Amino acid sequence: MPRLNPGNCRITVTARVGPVGDDAGDDFMLRFVTPRWLAGHPGAGSPPYSVLVPRVSWDVIEHRVADMVSGIDAADWEQFVERFSEMALWEFSPDELPD
Repeated sequence: MPRLNPGNCRITVTARVGPVGDDAGDDFMLRFVTPRWLAGHPGAGSPPYSVLVPRVSWDVIEHRVADMVSGIDAADWEQFVERFSEMALWEFSPDELPD
């Protein structure tokens, strides 16, 4: 397996997110991308469901997902899913994560 270069990569992550107090949740997929990776892939642009980070690490991923989730003001789970789905691909979406 090739070694990950945290300063030059794109990684796809599935985050399980659910309502507060509920152990269940739904899966949301998103990509963490570094500027250096984007520079080496000029056709990639800024693909949907992508989060730009200077370096990829699990700490960065966990903090960014937590920040994204906590930044959503929603009255209920359905409204949360609708808003978070603008940033991450919901498991029940008919769409696919683009290449």
